[in-house]
Amino acid sequence: TANLDDVVPEVAISGNTIHMVWLEYNNAYTEPLSKIYYRRSLDLGKTWEAPQLLLTIHDANNVREGNSVKKLSVEGNNVHICVPDYAYNENGTGRLYYFRSRNNGSSFDAPKEIASTYSGSYQDIYRSFIKSVNNHIGIVYNNGVDGIHFSYSTDNGDHFRDTLIVKKTEYNTDIVDFDYDGNQALILHEYVHYSYGFANGRIYVTTTFDNGETFTTTKISQSYSSGDYTYEKSHTTKQDGSNNFQHYRKKLAKSGDNIYIVYEEEKDGNSCAVLVSSNDNGRTFNMPIRLEDTNSPGTCGSTVEAKENH
Repeated sequence: TANLDDVVPEVAISGNTIHMVWLEYNNAYTEPLSKIYYRRSLDLGKTWEAPQLLLTIHDANNVREGNSVKKLSVEGNNVHICVPDYAYNENGTGRLYYFRSRNNGSSFDAPKEIASTYSGSYQDIYRSFIKSVNNHIGIVYNNGVDGIHFSYSTDNGDHFRDTLIVKKTEYNTDIVDFDYDGNQALILHEYVHYSYGFANGRIYVTTTFDNGETFTTTKISQSYSSGDYTYEKSHTTKQDGSNNFQHYRKKLAKSGDNIYIVYEEEKDGNSCAVLVSSNDNGRTFNMPIRLEDTNSPGTCGSTVEAKENH
């Protein structure tokens, strides 16, 4: 259909089942509104069931630009999906919706609104991530009103508890990546400022070991000196600004008490991949290690994985 594009698909495979969620995006800002769809294959992609419409949304921009986040998590027969919406015509209210299937995607419960900005704020919710483990669900998201929130459920999505963990007035950062094991949550986030080009960038990790009851935030990037000036230009690779958005790149990996984080740093006009690690489960972090340089800025696409002691 004219003006309708199927974009930002996300896939999860569990056994012989392929789960897919995507956005049908209307790029003309007219009727019909954009929609979130789910579809599954029970035979590893040989055949597919009919798509299921999950939600019709007012403003799809934060979903369309969300190919570098995680909106789908599958655990056994439980399928969990989380997407934001923004309703300008409803006094500028942002909302975060959660969807759950307990029968391997055969059907879904009614959408559940688990977070919102207040009516009249004209602020949105964006950069949401979801992960489920052992019937615990962790969700992090940027709230344009006050900062980064962590929302969790210990009963497979029946109830959620929400906590503001990173204040916008203190950090003003965007979420980069997220990991959750049912109690401990690791949130990687960045502050990036542009002024006549890339001017400043800092990378932070926020850690909670008790589902957000207490949390600590650590800056893991470091400044460097060049001539008479001191710079700090750390960031993650940005999307390319077209409809062909870059895919999600894992920037945070955990194995046992070992945590590994990668990001990019621009130094003297060149980009370099940087590795930061923790060997005590995120209580402290080691100094950054600069890896191989590239010959131009903004070209690193680093990702990381961890297994046992590797």
